[in-house]
Amino acid sequence: MDFIPFEWPAEWTDPAALDLLQGTPVNCLLLEDRSKLAALAERGEKQGLKIFTRNSPPAGVHIIKGVWPGIRMSREQNTASSGPTGAPWVDSNGWALQLARVQAPGKSLWVTAEPAKDQIVRPDTHVLAVADAASHGGAWAVYLAGDLRKGVAARDSKALDVWKRMLDAIRFFEQRKEWAAYEPHGILGVVSDFSGGNEFMSTEILNLTARQNQPYQILLKSKLTDASLKGLEAVIYPDDEPPSEQLRKRLLAFAEAGGLLIVSPKWGDVTGEPAGGDPHPRFKVVKHGKGRIALATEFDDPFVVSCDARIVMSHRHDLVRFWNAGSIVAYYTLAPGGKRAVVHMINYAARPGRDLISCRIAGPWRSARFWALEKAGPVAVETVRERNALEVHLPAIPVYGAVDLVA
Repeated sequence: MDFIPFEWPAEWTDPAALDLLQGTPVNCLLLEDRSKLAALAERGEKQGLKIFTRNSPPAGVHIIKGVWPGIRMSREQNTASSGPTGAPWVDSNGWALQLARVQAPGKSLWVTAEPAKDQIVRPDTHVLAVADAASHGGAWAVYLAGDLRKGVAARDSKALDVWKRMLDAIRFFEQRKEWAAYEPHGILGVVSDFSGGNEFMSTEILNLTARQNQPYQILLKSKLTDASLKGLEAVIYPDDEPPSEQLRKRLLAFAEAGGLLIVSPKWGDVTGEPAGGDPHPRFKVVKHGKGRIALATEFDDPFVVSCDARIVMSHRHDLVRFWNAGSIVAYYTLAPGGKRAVVHMINYAARPGRDLISCRIAGPWRSARFWALEKAGPVAVETVRERNALEVHLPAIPVYGAVDLVA
């Protein structure tokens, strides 16, 4: 059974509130304490709902304690917060879902998230939370925040409109379950154990690389094989200790065969003839066989590292390139066999921009359809064929849209 969870508000003690779930895709409840809501739990089970507590989810489920998605707002100034250090200007659970998919294969992935106490919550971010999780193959455990919780309980028309759009978003992804089986597509690999002293740098590189619409592959160094590196243009090794001898040999062989290996100072010195092209102020780049090794001289800010990696790789390898994207972040996935793909596009501002959006998607694509949460069927889009790519002219994306591609 595929569960669609709802974190039941503790203050909703009247079992009649379960009527809100009649005819919706929600099929299980997460309760804080079942003993305090025994009558409600009993009625929910009679209604066909599965009941769990937050500390005892169903077997086969991996829970990610995530963040409330969106652009972080300042309560004092009511303006967007941004910057290369501190909290990223966009909060997303996409990277955490991709990592969990690798670390907990075969598990159903749930994201539980609630806003910080001082965080401004716009109602449409509830729809955004559904799309943020579902587009990356997970499920958001529905949590009503801010005024929406009171509004839905009171059957306020504006609150119920948001409630309906949120449930419609869940239905949208339920009707396209095959997309969740598509594999992340990327030509940049990040090799780490993503734990202990390596956790912050490695996971922030994932987080901030996604912000640049640079698709990536997550590679656990304990499971790395030559096949894992096939098809990659570049690999980052960000860990705080030198690699094992076996891992070092495998990564050097990747570079020797033509790849770009990006390493921190903890790798140790590298020798070789300087690689051609313009020098980079924070890297020593040398030739290694048919490829290159880029040794960082500074490696303490994951924002800088993620930006530098893209520059050293070169934009000619971009899989996704936007014009007028604003706060849209893409997630590029391939169907088994590689004949179809979906590029998910999430607008973390949760409001459409004013400019026309275009996107260049690398690959052998011959046709594209655009899907939006607000539309019952696909939207016709103008496309321009390029060599090994398709340029797609997109409509406005209030929260989420997807380009469905066919080779």
